[in-house]
Amino acid sequence: MVLLLYASEGGTARDLAFRVAQLGSRRGLTMATPLGFDEALCLSDKPAASEEDRLLAPVTRFSELATTHDGKVVLFVSTTGDGEMPKNMARFWRALLRRAVPADALASVQFAMYGLGDRAYGPKFCAAARKIDARLRQLGAQHLVGGPASKLAVAQTAATGAGSAVAFGDEQDGMGGVLAAFGPWLVELWSRLTPTGSDASMIDDSPQLDPVKVRVTAVEDGENEQVVQEEGRKCSYDSGFELLGLKGPPTWMQAVANDRMTASDWTQDVRRIAFAPGSDRADGDDNANKDSAAEINLKWDAGDVAWVLPMNSQVAVQTLLKLYGLSSTDQLDFSAIDTAKQATASSFEGRVTAGELFGRMLGIEVKDLVDAFHAGDQKQ
Repeated sequence: MVLLLYASEGGTARDLAFRVAQLGSRRGLTMATPLGFDEALCLSDKPAASEEDRLLAPVTRFSELATTHDGKVVLFVSTTGDGEMPKNMARFWRALLRRAVPADALASVQFAMYGLGDRAYGPKFCAAARKIDARLRQLGAQHLVGGPASKLAVAQTAATGAGSAVAFGDEQDGMGGVLAAFGPWLVELWSRLTPTGSDASMIDDSPQLDPVKVRVTAVEDGENEQVVQEEGRKCSYDSGFELLGLKGPPTWMQAVANDRMTASDWTQDVRRIAFAPGSDRADGDDNANKDSAAEINLKWDAGDVAWVLPMNSQVAVQTLLKLYGLSSTDQLDFSAIDTAKQATASSFEGRVTAGELFGRMLGIEVKDLVDAFHAGDQKQ
């Protein structure tokens, strides 16, 4: 089994970790679920034998985790601020720097690392990944990929001026941003992880959705009253926003400005997007609810993320509603039926309107929609 850990501030390193886990599974490898450093190195509540043992616990736990995963660890490390470590790796980094750490503490560890950064920071580009790489090797850990003659080392020498077994993704790279170095690094990673004689290059690495299968049934007349809580998890909603993971309905806003902030000859496209208060309904019915950005006094802090919720084509939604003889306000019960995804199935259950289910929660493939429509015509 391969251990995957990420140190991420904005989520990119985390996304890459889950991507590699998916690709490894396609190759028949047993990939552990990716975890943030702090999450993976969670410590026992038992008191340590000494204060020093407590301070060294993250390093000890890292070594133990690696051992239970055949010594193989794949790391994804972003650099934040002015060459700083992401917050979810700070404790581990402090522990690594303690003088009491034995020189061979990580001798049983083999690691591969993908660093993410911005070359605009000059010598501090991917500083966090570089520091972690150097310290792990000082403590006896060995590179899982790379080497003086490897393709990865040659590519890194051309890109950074210094050979390295760690791949560095640069936000300013015009040929793919932080993903520009990802391909060559992956090729070498699979060559070290996959069994001898297998051809990992023949595996289809194109992005694939892994949808949850659901069973949908119409609610009988007289059963449309809202159920606040039933058996601890089955709820009824006027909309599907709660089921998308939001704490409540979003605030509908109108984008009134979309201005590029960086120079036209600069690779990175940074924009200022301004919003004005708008209706809380997609159909523009301003009288339905008067909640607006001004009334709820939205506040934004540095690092906040705005979600753009997906919506299916209204033409497709109306076609589906017509096909099944439903109106957008009809309520439906649904639940996951794919037993292979029990963790997801336990939360993917509830009651929602047909308009919200088809409009926001279920993906609609145009080809499948056309086939279903024609099949309905033939039955009639």
